[in-house]
Amino acid sequence: MKKILTTLILGLLWCNISFADWEKILSEKSDIGNYTFYFDNNKIIKKNGYVYYWHLASFSSQHPERDYMSMLVYTQIDCKKLRGKDLKFSTHSKKMAKGKILSEHKPEDIWQDARPNSVREYTYNIICNKAD
Repeated sequence: MKKILTTLILGLLWCNISFADWEKILSEKSDIGNYTFYFDNNKIIKKNGYVYYWHLASFSSQHPERDYMSMLVYTQIDCKKLRGKDLKFSTHSKKMAKGKILSEHKPEDIWQDARPNSVREYTYNIICNKAD
C-alpha cells in the first residue's frame, strides 16, 4: 500500500510538471551538449523568507557521455544572500522533462553562493525579482 501511495504521489507531481509554463532563461554550450535553460513561471513560491522554483535544462541532441535529454531541478533560494540549494533532481529520456524518468535523487543539503557573472547569479536574480 505504501509503495502504491508513493507512486501515485510522484505520478501526480510529475504530471503537474508537464503543464508547466516554461520560460526560457538562456541557451548554453557545455561539454555534454548544447542546452536551453528554463524556469516554471507559474510555480515560483515565496515562503518563510525563501523562494522555491522549478528549473529545467533541455538538451538539443544526444551525446555519448549522457543518457538523458533533460534535467529537472527544484531549488530553494535565499534572495538576501543570493545563494541557493537544490532540493530535488531528476533526469529524463526526452526533451522538456518528458519521457521516462531515468534517475531521481535528493542532492546534498549545501548552500551554493551565486558567483558574480555566473548563470546561477543571472537566474537567481530573475527568480528573486519575479518573487517580489
